[in-house]
Amino acid sequence: MAAARPVYNSVTRVSSVGSDLPASGEGPSVPDEVSPLLKPKRTHAHRQTISERWRATRSSFLDDNLGLLLVAASQFFFSAMGFAVKWLNSLDDKDLPPLLRRPLKQNKSALRQHRKTLIKARWNIEWKASTRATKTNDIDPSLPSNKYLKLISDDRISRTDASRIFQLRSAHIPLNAYLERFKRVDNARCPACGHPKENVQHFLFDCPKYSYERWALLKHCKKRNPKLEDILNKSKMIVPLANFIQATGRFDQELNNTPSN
Repeated sequence: MAAARPVYNSVTRVSSVGSDLPASGEGPSVPDEVSPLLKPKRTHAHRQTISERWRATRSSFLDDNLGLLLVAASQFFFSAMGFAVKWLNSLDDKDLPPLLRRPLKQNKSALRQHRKTLIKARWNIEWKASTRATKTNDIDPSLPSNKYLKLISDDRISRTDASRIFQLRSAHIPLNAYLERFKRVDNARCPACGHPKENVQHFLFDCPKYSYERWALLKHCKKRNPKLEDILNKSKMIVPLANFIQATGRFDQELNNTPSN
């Protein structure tokens, strides 16, 4: 006759001395054979989500505090080096090896690199405090950085395309809303649809004349209602954006009117 399988009538563990009551300080517990089945399992997707959140937080922190971190690291390194040099110079010559009895020379390359690091960090801090930074943060909060150079590193992006995309990012582009500021046009009206203000937002998202070209652009964007940063600051959108600019032909007249050298 086959042995009967154990049946757990209670989730209370029997103590080692034979008492029917749980041990002191313990509540109802699950048998050891069953407890592994009740433990939550962390899936690969869950671990990947945690890892992505941590990387995003770290990247945001580095972007916001890059200048301060560079200054702090540079100052710490050169302060430590200066302390070591002063300590060695303060020792009695008799306590030093023959090679270290002469005063230590400062490395010109290290001093030049230190100066370059300080200038870069100062530039980073001044840029963060400027009015221009507050305007461009909506599109690319990582500035100043090399991110734009990576965006346009695609072989399908020409020099003219890269220039137009940068002009769109900075809003310094020959659309009528910008040209009116310098009296290059009589008004800021859109020449294609008559909208009273032809700016970057209108050119990329609103002008009805470019609806077909815009459809070819926005089908590459995953968001239903994209913003400027979703078009101008995503690597997957750079080539479609360049194709959109060429397909509209909005700036062809300006290129044709540019005098040749």
